[in-house]
Amino acid sequence: MKTSKEENSIETIKIEGNKLIAEFMGLEGRLNHHGEFVTSYLDGDEHCHEESVLYHSCWDWLMPVVAKCIITDIPGRPWSKSERFYSYLSVNDFVNIDYVYEAVVQFIKWYNKNKI
Repeated sequence: MKTSKEENSIETIKIEGNKLIAEFMGLEGRLNHHGEFVTSYLDGDEHCHEESVLYHSCWDWLMPVVAKCIITDIPGRPWSKSERFYSYLSVNDFVNIDYVYEAVVQFIKWYNKNKI
């Protein structure tokens, strides 16, 4: 059983990962009063809505990020598109969202550090 300190640490890691992914996807957001990372958007009537990002728990959120990771090119590195992303995963990892989420976060960290 996890202690509350371990659970808080895991939640912090998820929040930081979700924030990193949202920025990579071009979204702006903030922490709400529940400590969740949320994005805001206007509906057709100009009402502002908040939506918690769910990259860590929802394939519908995560798979567009995977697609962007795969096609992301780094100038001067023609091999970088899918090879770099797939270096974080094995084929069997695609059945577990936690593994794919972690690979996405690691790729984005590498990308942010190495982009020109």
